[in-house]
Amino acid sequence: MKKTPFLAIASKGWKKRAGIEDSENSKVATQPITIVGNTDDVELIINGKSLGKQKFNFATTIFNVPFQQGQNLIEIVSEKEGKVFKDFANIDFTLQPKNLKSKTNPFKEIAINVGSYCYFIETDNVNYLWMPDQAYTKGSFGYLGGDFLRTKTKRRNNIGVDVSVKGTENDPVFQTQVVGLESYKFDVPKGTYELSLSMAELKSRKENSMDIFVNDKKVWENLNLKKQYGKDRGVTKRFLISVDNNDGITISFKALKGQTRLCGIKLRKVN
Repeated sequence: MKKTPFLAIASKGWKKRAGIEDSENSKVATQPITIVGNTDDVELIINGKSLGKQKFNFATTIFNVPFQQGQNLIEIVSEKEGKVFKDFANIDFTLQPKNLKSKTNPFKEIAINVGSYCYFIETDNVNYLWMPDQAYTKGSFGYLGGDFLRTKTKRRNNIGVDVSVKGTENDPVFQTQVVGLESYKFDVPKGTYELSLSMAELKSRKENSMDIFVNDKKVWENLNLKKQYGKDRGVTKRFLISVDNNDGITISFKALKGQTRLCGIKLRKVN
């Protein structure tokens, strides 16, 4: 008996995505899209442009798809037994500039799921999208020093902890973090920015306290999360930052006791 033909875009329910430009001024970010089906081959079309055909290997094939800012319409087409099969996905994509000082793709806003390789969507906040973290590279953003918080099990070394975080509905943002970090940098242009820092102290037995500086100005003094806010509780604080030169924004973390830590960070250009 022949199998019933099928064709589908995997994870097409993930309608809001983001990524960093492939290269400066390229205006696209290339990301993989998995197609599942049992036809011989499949053609993928994005925004009216064909990426050609690929054959299936054990019912899957992966296209490297160049996403542009805004709405991206993906169409897949295949034929089997004289019949045409199609599937569609409409993806709203936020294209972050490769260089934060870009003129062609100016920086507007970013939210980073610090200490994680995963995206996170706030479903109760117009599907607000948090991006994966990265080590700092010149012209872009990222952390310097420290490492991802990891939980050891018998079989693996997992990233983050499985804790119900108090004071927030966005547990995944607070369950991962970078500990022992020295700073977090954004090579943004001159302007006024709203900076939000999110943090929590989870499953920690030691006492930890730190000072936080933005561009060498102390903004949060002697922060002891467990003592001041309680254990396993998420805390977010916002700051208004003016950048008057070409040095961007550097958030520095100075440990007074134990280790520094950061769970999430948002930066939005307001002027």
